[in-house]
Amino acid sequence: MPDLNSAFSISPNKGTLRPNSKPTSVQITYQNDKEFCLKDNPIIRCQVIEPSLDGGETITSIPIKVTIHAVFSKYSISPTTDINFGPLTFGSRKRQTLTVENKGNFEMRFTIRLCKNLPGAAQKKGLVNKKASKDSYTTKPSSASEVRHNVQADTGMSPQTFLTCGVFSLSPCIGVLLPGAHHVVNVDCKADNVGNYEEYLTIDISDRDPSDNPDGVPYKLLADVCLPGIASTDFASIFEEHRICQYSSMLQCEQFRDSPCVYVQEENKFIFNSVLVGQSAKARFRLTNPGKVLCELTLAIKTTKTTTQNVEAFEVTPTKLSISNHSHTFVTVTFSPLAMHSYHAVFEAVLKGSGSQSAAHKPRALVFDLIGEGNLPTVTVLKPVQRTNQGHPVLQFRRLLVGREQTLPLVINNNGSIPAQLAKKFEANMRLLIKDNRYDQTVVQLMGEGYHDIIILDNIGGRAQQDNNESQSDLLNFGDCHVGQTYQESFTMINPSSSRVLRFEWLPNGPQLIFSPRIGHLHAECSKVVTVTFCSELPIDLKAQTIKCNVSSITFQQPVDQVPDWDDCHRTVKWVDVDKPIQQPTKRKIVATDPEPLHSVVENSSKEVELRIIATCDYVQYHCDTRPILFKDTMLYQTRVFQLQMENKGSVKLEYSWQVLMDTRGKKTFFDNGGRTCQSAQGSRTPERPASSLQSVSSLLHGNPELPPFSVEPGRGFIGPGASEMFYIRFSPLEVAEFEASLVCSIANLKDEQSPVITVSGRSLLPYCHFKIMESDYLTGNRRKYESLNPHSVDPNTKVIEFTSMGIGTSFGIINPTNKPFSFIWRCEDSGKSPFNCLTPSKSIQPGKEVKVSFEYQVLSLDLVESCWTFFISEHNLSLPFLLVGSAREPVVYIDRPHINMGTLLIGCQSNQTIYLVNKEEEPFKFMVQESSCYSDGYQEMLVLEPKEGTVPPRDRIPLILRITPTREGEVEFNLAVSVRRKLQPLTMNVKGECYSMNAHVRYESPEGSSTELSSNQIHLVDFKQVELNDKSTCMFVVSNSGKFSLDVEYELTGPAALQLHLQVQPKFDTVPVGGKASCSVTFCPQKKCVLKDLTFFIKIKNGAVFECKLVAAAIAPDLSFSFLKHNFGTHFIYFSGMVPATQTLVISNRTSRGISLDCMFSNTPVLEVNFTPQVLQPGNSMEVIFSFFPQNAVHYHEKVVFEMNKCAKQVVEILGQGVEMKLELEDIKQRVINFGALQMGQRSQKLVPLVNNNHCPLTFCLRKESDNSLQDPKILSIHPESQVTLKGGGGRCVVEILFSPKHRMPPFTEDLQIECLGAVRTLLVMKGCCQAVEVRLDTDYLQFGAVVQRCHATRRIIMQNTGDIGARFKWDMKSFAPDFIIFPSEGYITPGMEVSLEVTFAPTLLRQDIRYEGLRCAVEGGKSLKLTLTGSCIVAPVATEVVHFVCPVRSRCTQSIALPNRINQQWTLKCVIEGEHWSGDPTIQIEPSHPNTYEIAYKPLVMTPDGERHEGSVFFCFPDGSGILYILQGTAEAPKPEGTISEEIKCKTKHTQTVPVHNWLPRTQRFRAVRELIKPDRSDDTVSLKGLEYIDVPALDTRNYSLSFFTYKEGQYSAKVTFKNETSGEYLFYNFNFKATAPGVISTRELCTRVRQITAGSVEVENPLQVDVSFSVECQNTDISIPPQFFVPSHTKALPAPYEKTIYFRSALGSKESGTAKFINFSRVKTEYICKTDNPSFTVEKLVKTPAGNIAGNDVSVMVHFEPSQLGDIQSLLTIVSESGGEYIIPLHGTCTPPKAQGPFTIISGSSISIAFKNVFQQTTTFSFQADNPAFNVKGTETILPQKTQHIQVTFDGPPVGSKGPCHGKLTISCPRMEGHGQGIYWVYYLKGCSPEKT
Repeated sequence: MPDLNSAFSISPNKGTLRPNSKPTSVQITYQNDKEFCLKDNPIIRCQVIEPSLDGGETITSIPIKVTIHAVFSKYSISPTTDINFGPLTFGSRKRQTLTVENKGNFEMRFTIRLCKNLPGAAQKKGLVNKKASKDSYTTKPSSASEVRHNVQADTGMSPQTFLTCGVFSLSPCIGVLLPGAHHVVNVDCKADNVGNYEEYLTIDISDRDPSDNPDGVPYKLLADVCLPGIASTDFASIFEEHRICQYSSMLQCEQFRDSPCVYVQEENKFIFNSVLVGQSAKARFRLTNPGKVLCELTLAIKTTKTTTQNVEAFEVTPTKLSISNHSHTFVTVTFSPLAMHSYHAVFEAVLKGSGSQSAAHKPRALVFDLIGEGNLPTVTVLKPVQRTNQGHPVLQFRRLLVGREQTLPLVINNNGSIPAQLAKKFEANMRLLIKDNRYDQTVVQLMGEGYHDIIILDNIGGRAQQDNNESQSDLLNFGDCHVGQTYQESFTMINPSSSRVLRFEWLPNGPQLIFSPRIGHLHAECSKVVTVTFCSELPIDLKAQTIKCNVSSITFQQPVDQVPDWDDCHRTVKWVDVDKPIQQPTKRKIVATDPEPLHSVVENSSKEVELRIIATCDYVQYHCDTRPILFKDTMLYQTRVFQLQMENKGSVKLEYSWQVLMDTRGKKTFFDNGGRTCQSAQGSRTPERPASSLQSVSSLLHGNPELPPFSVEPGRGFIGPGASEMFYIRFSPLEVAEFEASLVCSIANLKDEQSPVITVSGRSLLPYCHFKIMESDYLTGNRRKYESLNPHSVDPNTKVIEFTSMGIGTSFGIINPTNKPFSFIWRCEDSGKSPFNCLTPSKSIQPGKEVKVSFEYQVLSLDLVESCWTFFISEHNLSLPFLLVGSAREPVVYIDRPHINMGTLLIGCQSNQTIYLVNKEEEPFKFMVQESSCYSDGYQEMLVLEPKEGTVPPRDRIPLILRITPTREGEVEFNLAVSVRRKLQPLTMNVKGECYSMNAHVRYESPEGSSTELSSNQIHLVDFKQVELNDKSTCMFVVSNSGKFSLDVEYELTGPAALQLHLQVQPKFDTVPVGGKASCSVTFCPQKKCVLKDLTFFIKIKNGAVFECKLVAAAIAPDLSFSFLKHNFGTHFIYFSGMVPATQTLVISNRTSRGISLDCMFSNTPVLEVNFTPQVLQPGNSMEVIFSFFPQNAVHYHEKVVFEMNKCAKQVVEILGQGVEMKLELEDIKQRVINFGALQMGQRSQKLVPLVNNNHCPLTFCLRKESDNSLQDPKILSIHPESQVTLKGGGGRCVVEILFSPKHRMPPFTEDLQIECLGAVRTLLVMKGCCQAVEVRLDTDYLQFGAVVQRCHATRRIIMQNTGDIGARFKWDMKSFAPDFIIFPSEGYITPGMEVSLEVTFAPTLLRQDIRYEGLRCAVEGGKSLKLTLTGSCIVAPVATEVVHFVCPVRSRCTQSIALPNRINQQWTLKCVIEGEHWSGDPTIQIEPSHPNTYEIAYKPLVMTPDGERHEGSVFFCFPDGSGILYILQGTAEAPKPEGTISEEIKCKTKHTQTVPVHNWLPRTQRFRAVRELIKPDRSDDTVSLKGLEYIDVPALDTRNYSLSFFTYKEGQYSAKVTFKNETSGEYLFYNFNFKATAPGVISTRELCTRVRQITAGSVEVENPLQVDVSFSVECQNTDISIPPQFFVPSHTKALPAPYEKTIYFRSALGSKESGTAKFINFSRVKTEYICKTDNPSFTVEKLVKTPAGNIAGNDVSVMVHFEPSQLGDIQSLLTIVSESGGEYIIPLHGTCTPPKAQGPFTIISGSSISIAFKNVFQQTTTFSFQADNPAFNVKGTETILPQKTQHIQVTFDGPPVGSKGPCHGKLTISCPRMEGHGQGIYWVYYLKGCSPEKT
């Protein structure tokens, strides 16, 4: 309870009331600062005092009841504390709302303002450095009362006041709320600056509780403005499925050469390898959005400057892409080459809407080159080299005897870039077919000759023919022979006959040849070896001299098997007595030739066999310089080489052998002065030689001092006739001495000359030290072609040590051969840090000892590096320069694939894949898998790799097994990294997979229909309840597949086998497709009473969950009551159709307490029909079963009807009866069907049908028709007799006459002729027929269109129907419809019963009130013509009353909306026609029914409108009902607004480059002049510079960046304006710049440290960057430091020569051209022209390149370089680009020329020709031959072409061969003689395709 005395105030609180005075008002005021509630409480009393009484007596006290309800303002704010916009895309706008609600009882006011005292939390977040937001108000109430007072006083306050803070804006910020009302404040966020924004507000509520946030309710606004973009520099991620190569020079490595696709990082290009023409290759690229906002991309394949038609081979899908934040997606580029040439395009991924963004916020697009080449597999035949006239290879077999064989090699070379598969097809020739290349077919002609002869000469060869498979069969070659020396060759003579004996006799024609045997016999099937001996004492040359042999058949007097073999070589040795006068007998040996057996020559059997012999016998003749050789003084362990040439002048080969004969007398060992020493770096010489210590050193050196120091290589061999041999005579001393020797060359077969003897001499000198290093030809072999690595000159005496990255370091020994110790020092001469490190920088060497020196090479890049070092010996003041050369090469160790997709992976199941780690080096390499790379993002999944580390053997590979067991669904990805020793980067491989689980849901449906979801974690009870015997109760189990893969389901029932017989499970196995369902039914069908228990039903999902159910049920028996169990129908006529059958009803009642299923097992027969419906009879109900008796024959019938209850119990009911026959029949049974046939109108058909009564009694009947159509007309179909007819029994007969005469078309009909007898009607016979005719008509012949606006059209439809029986063609007279009407289709064919919809369009062109086309005729084939009348009118389009106005700055966009009505109640497309080049809109718009529809039209002027003028245009809308409306458009284009205002704060003396985008809005290239204006300060001097290009060319509808360079030496504020103006049109755009230059700060610190009262000095380097001399003044505030007050710095600069630019690599086939871009940076401040030239004609370049003025940072200049080689192999050149003001640039060029590649195919039409351009790429005039392998193509045979000239080759196609199908393929081959340096013939292949004209 508050203090009421202080809360209440009463005025007046006392007074006097006089009689008859006016009433006095008393005001009671309540005021308190707390809420208080009081109701009808008399807390105030008014005392009435009588003043006349003493002291004033209180007469009465009047209580005053007071009711008080004092409350503060009640409010709610939603959202309560803050509004968080979250991540926003730069440039977007987003709105949210803030709701303030008055929940109190009084009016309330609110005010929103900025919070000027930021909370401490905000300062911690770093928000204080942001620019403070300015409040929209000038005052801020400090309390609630002040707010209330100020708001009440300010009556003119607007409720639409805005508040802007940072990127946020609020409106309205002030409002008045009635009780219960609420107000919505719009909070807008304009994301025009990138960053994280957090603004603090306060909300003041009037009359709120003072303790409730006295300074206002705090509120916070948050937003995160992000720039969308993709990870365009993460090449490992983008190309994760492909190999990444650093340089183009590495593309020939095996891992890149065999890869389908490779990305070259240095040149930013993606290469498709080995793609066949006509096939496609696809490559996927991963695009990742690392940001927080959505990234929308536009993907395109664009052309390059040099190629325009190559884009069609590349296709990117999709072309538009949206990537969610922190996610990725893949794009696919398909390369489909159409021909065999190179394709080049550019892949570009640009952010949507990035063209309008400023340069500071413009995101980087992903751009890289796409390069591909169409290929076809090609091969060439290297052997045989022999060719036919058509150029086909020829395998020429030698002449062979029948039955013999010869093997010749066929050598095939794959000269293409892809593997080629060959198929051999043998005909008369051998045809080589290449898979996937129909154009290249190589035909190898096979030639051979078989023969029969009386005698065979075999194994004929010779020394010159041992390796020649193509040698002739009758040629014996002795080769080169010496005079007087004997040579022997042999061959075999064979008698192939099986019966006759041959005699042979050789007849040599000179003494040089001896045959052994010369004469002899050859028995049947025998052979004999003949040896030929050649020896000549004089030079002689036998050139295929013919030697004859007489061969004849002979017979013997004795049997052949008794005659021994004989020839003149058979000898007999005899010992005969010698006649001497000695007592003892003496024997002597006599060798006698065996006599030839007696024989006779068969008449006419003689024949001469010829043998040709080649032999060259001559003396050896040579020429050689035999003058003495004197070697210069040579240091020990060094080698000097002298070259000596010997030439063979004779006609036989020269065999030689060298020997070295040392002159021991001339060897003089010395150790005193003399000789030359190691030169120092200055070239000084030492006057004295050191003393020797060789004996102790010899054990450290390689080589044997006992061997002669002279050697000759090669030491032995032979020289062919006319050839020469170069000998290398080496002098390698191993001891100090003077040496003399004789070199003796032993040559055999000399006539008069002596073998050459050469005297050699040399002297060795002792060095101070010896380096045991391998000699390098890096300098001497001109391998150091470019001095880009070290521009300084190199001393010729420099020793070179080469390093490779395969061996990180190297070591060598230094030997001291002297007898005194010395020390050495290694010193690096490089200015910067050297990649080489000497591990032994200094050391001492004792006499005769060796010291190992080690250098370490640290590989930092793959470039070639050089380092200059000096070896210095201080004791002798000797120095020797060394050049250390490092060539980095990564080991060829790689994973056999860059990407592997493991496909679909089942969760919980292990999947394996095997990859291989390949080592192509000659040494082993250790590897280790990085553990972190075996985990996916977030370490969700793990990849197991075995082994994780190990060693790859040299030239081998080892398998790595990948294992993964996924644990969760979704895509999984690993970027596997394998570290290999001595590789700069680890090996990477991308592993992907899609993990899935078997997502199965099982639902159980009970027999009552209830549904239950099953769980695999519990056992479910399935109760069938009570089921009667043979009744069924079924439960359904529904399996749903919500996963991504099909489910294999198994249903299994377990339990007692006896109980399982009562259950049926269908199916047992099933497959559930993705998104589908499968059902399994479990049916309980008891056959006897039983109770189900201990039964379990399992639902098993393969590789998934298992669901378990327990089954329970019970079986009972049924009970029913029948009204009778037996019934007899008695006698009835045999039933026929129409008769009423006899019936009887059976009543069945259910007296049980439950429903019983009742079924009838009886199947209805023609005799007995049971009207029964199976049903469940409920308790107390009954049903009726009707039995119908239909006797069919005159017999007794007895049927048993069985009723089944609940499929188990049965009840039998017996039915009896008898049938009596009735006979009224057709006399001819064939007349049961009467067919009138197909009649035409006017024809008639009559039929007579006799009837016979075969019953025993008469029958009365009548005939009648039951048709409802025109057949009831007796004129069309008449039947006689028409009245009743009575036939007597026992054969009574009558004739029925039927007449059919159609009058019009009648469709085919079938009518029954019925007979009515004994009250029953039955069909007597059936009548069939038809009347055919043509009947085509229109649903209407008059069509009215009404009024249609000019340039609009209206469409109506009519239907053409064919109601006839014959199809017909129709054709409208289209000329009669023109020009206002069109009907479609105008002609066609309409089949019987068909309807054709005809669309008639009315499109009038001229204004007319009445347009009428009458009698438009349509001709119908075989029928009457149709006529149609069309009417309408053409009116003027109404013009809208209002004119649509547009006003906007030029090149900006202004949009207006035009409301459009929907004149029909359906969706339709509205056509819009816009006139005026400045307006644009959709050509069509979809109009929705029952919705307001507007048409957006945009005005975007590209040129400004002059004063007082406007752009004019119109838009016309054409409605589908033929109406239309025209709107007039007017637009005003004002001057452009600034493209942007850029403010930057920079430090002075620091160059600042600002890039702004310049957009070309026209569809043609524009040149803009850049006008740079420095607005503030007004006057500028050389201390401020604002520079940029004077002109910039921008392609059509594109954007180019313009670089503006700003530099100042002074602090201050600078304002500038850059205008880009088209001087031709006057149009322009401009930017404003504000630069704030601040102090540069402390440049560097110099420390001066000295003792007290001592002096020390220091220096500061000051550079003068200006072009004039400058005088500087110096100040120092420390008096202890003295400096010059002023000094002068001249304008002098000195520059070192620039190094070479980076090497550009080319690779092109001979005859092709490859272009590349050479880039350099131009620093010239004025316009200049660069002169470009190369030093090799294979490289061409434009001569002059004009460049605009550059700036401090320089501008990029590109020069196109073309590589068109004229020889195979590697070609190097230097590109020199020079200018007087720009300086000189040298760019090394390296090209590789490969053999020519096939081109084509070229298509030729039959009977025509094409021209193929062919260029002579050689530097000399060359004759080329042209051959086509298909005779259907004709080409000129040869042509001589001047160097570097192009000739057009005409190829004619006569046509395909007779009977051939499809196109004709061929190959044009262009060849030339072997060129110098090529080694083999060069061929150009062009594939040809001939087509017939109709097949093109």
